[in-house]
Amino acid sequence: MSTQRSRRDTNHDALAVVAFGLAREHGLDGFTVDDVAREAGISRRTFFNHFAAKEQAVCEFARIHLRAVLDQVIGSSELVGCDPREMIDAAIRVLLSPPLVADLRALAALAKAHVTLVPYLAVVQHEAADQVAHLIESVPPPGGEEPLADLPLAVRRVLLFAIPGAVLAAVSSVYVGRYPLREIDGDVPGAVSTDEIITALRLLLPDTTPAVPA
Repeated sequence: MSTQRSRRDTNHDALAVVAFGLAREHGLDGFTVDDVAREAGISRRTFFNHFAAKEQAVCEFARIHLRAVLDQVIGSSELVGCDPREMIDAAIRVLLSPPLVADLRALAALAKAHVTLVPYLAVVQHEAADQVAHLIESVPPPGGEEPLADLPLAVRRVLLFAIPGAVLAAVSSVYVGRYPLREIDGDVPGAVSTDEIITALRLLLPDTTPAVPA
């Protein structure tokens, strides 16, 4: 069973990698499902056991990539018992790494040209937000208390819901080219740095307990 699952996962990821590579090189209309299956060394039938369409396979590459980098943060021994603010810092830095930004910018450009990618990309973004939420909740601070335990319960619940959306909105603005990233694009007009994005997001996580209306 584990061998079958491993082979299925390998096929799944291989198809996604090939589909994204072909889309990036030839455009979404420049290849077929048969091209993906042939290059991956997998049958057409197997392709449809994994994906409903080539658009889904292309966007799956982004989900695999995002999951891998966020799992890397969650599994980092350096972050065990750290403050959630440090978890967000680490997540932003891996989400804005040059290789990931390059791939996600390419996918954003494809989605802009081909609206059929948009529904599948929305699923990827939703799952990434869920994973960021899990990231924040996965490593409680020293002492074993809940994440953001220094804040009132109502505030904590709102933040744990809002922060993942804010993180994804911030990095997505870089992916779609709305804000150039200084570390990658240089000092072009409107460029922001990774540190500036982190500083802005930290404003959502006050170091002191805010006043709560009676």
